[in-house]
Amino acid sequence: MQDQVQSESLHYSIVKGLSQYAPFGLSVLPVTITKNCRSVKDILELMDSITPRLLYLRQMIPDGNDNIVQIEIVRVKGYHLLHQESIKLIEHQPASLLQNKIANLLLRCIPGLRWDTKQISELNSIDSTMVYLRGKHELNQYTPYSLQQALKLLTQCVNMSPNSIAPYCALAECYLSMAQMGIFDKQNAMVKAKEHAIKATELDHNNPQALGLLGLINTIHSEYIVGSLLFKQANLLSPISADIKYYYGWNLFMAGQLEEALQTINECLKLDPTRAAAGITKLWITYYHTGIDDAIRLGDELRSQHLQDNPILLSMQVMFLSLKGKHELARKLTKEISTQEITGLIAVNLLYAEYCQNSERTLPTIREFLESEQRIDNNPGLLPLVLVAHGEAIAEKMWNKFKNEDNIWFKRWKQDPRLIKLR
Repeated sequence: MQDQVQSESLHYSIVKGLSQYAPFGLSVLPVTITKNCRSVKDILELMDSITPRLLYLRQMIPDGNDNIVQIEIVRVKGYHLLHQESIKLIEHQPASLLQNKIANLLLRCIPGLRWDTKQISELNSIDSTMVYLRGKHELNQYTPYSLQQALKLLTQCVNMSPNSIAPYCALAECYLSMAQMGIFDKQNAMVKAKEHAIKATELDHNNPQALGLLGLINTIHSEYIVGSLLFKQANLLSPISADIKYYYGWNLFMAGQLEEALQTINECLKLDPTRAAAGITKLWITYYHTGIDDAIRLGDELRSQHLQDNPILLSMQVMFLSLKGKHELARKLTKEISTQEITGLIAVNLLYAEYCQNSERTLPTIREFLESEQRIDNNPGLLPLVLVAHGEAIAEKMWNKFKNEDNIWFKRWKQDPRLIKLR
């Protein structure tokens, strides 16, 4: 009886604690619905009725005079186990200690719940804090639609809290991400990102995230010495930072240092396994560095973990499968991508996949798409489509133009295996 009371008390505390994450898009079922889920049958019936994305399972197991709380976090679609952990519940131990351990576990393992309390404390009102948290949540989702929402929310937050560093850093990252994804003019995005990163350093010249962002921006602009110094300073100030690891890994990827980039992105993912942007960057690096078979395997792994519904990942996997001739599987996966997300790099990936599937029949559609692109002369990411739609001569002319102009995004795309003819 005592164990049952203790278990119910713990269950109530966990539900209450999780409810504070509602601003991040986490929906938590109330105790009245979940308290009677004690068997597999009860759990399956509940899942059938509400179809959640993630399932948190807890079981109390006797261990002498103590108990062990066994925790599992499961992605419902496909029943993939994301995390399993056992925590010993010592007799007379304050319940708050166990609650803190469980809270930390959930923050590590549930996508979108990771945030820096120090950054939050710098915001000057509850309203600006909530806008910032919503903006960060959208930024972390890393889709075309979510980044556009993040841009609006973080711009609003900067206006509400002009002396807070966190919104400027998040906004700078948002502009860079939108440029990378092909949904914002690249040149304008770089200018905006640099402006916001500099503003953050004006508020605190030792802010590691702002220094890391400036390091990335400078190295993309081929200012390698300045960029390297900024990264070193950022790493000294914050040696265990997922943000700094991500920015530095991104920087190495753009510079063509693929092995070092992969190592650094892996370090980022150890610190923050739910970071969608880092997972997708790792997928591109894997495709460039070790080939399409490894990329497909990694894509499947990422989909079974934290990036199941991410349209960027899905479009990449569709393209990889099409390159391998697995057309039926690719077409099936394409149907999972929302039409509102088919823009920028996602549209490019899907068009290339369609070309692999249908060959010359797709060329009129690709040419029409390229004609609609306003800044084709400043977008090396379109080179794979230009090569198949207009031939090697025109693609080589564009390649040489980007190379002679030292185009800042060309260094990333010239590594693409599909462009090997032009090297």
